[in-house]
Amino acid sequence: MGQLDAFTLVLYVAGLFIISTLASKRNTNQKEMFSANRSSPWWASGLSGFMTVFSANTFVVWGGIAYQLGM
Repeated sequence: MGQLDAFTLVLYVAGLFIISTLASKRNTNQKEMFSANRSSPWWASGLSGFMTVFSANTFVVWGGIAYQLGM
């Protein structure tokens, strides 16, 4: 790993740490964190959950198909 790569990685991790520290001060409990304090509409929460599972399954399924076909 070169110096530019290491610098980029350190900068990225530092940025994540700063953003997560600032964002964590806005939440006061777990309910606010996981349910958006019930401010999100039901369809947005449902679509978010569905797309999370769909996306994960897509990578697994198509990766398996590509492996079976020798791609």
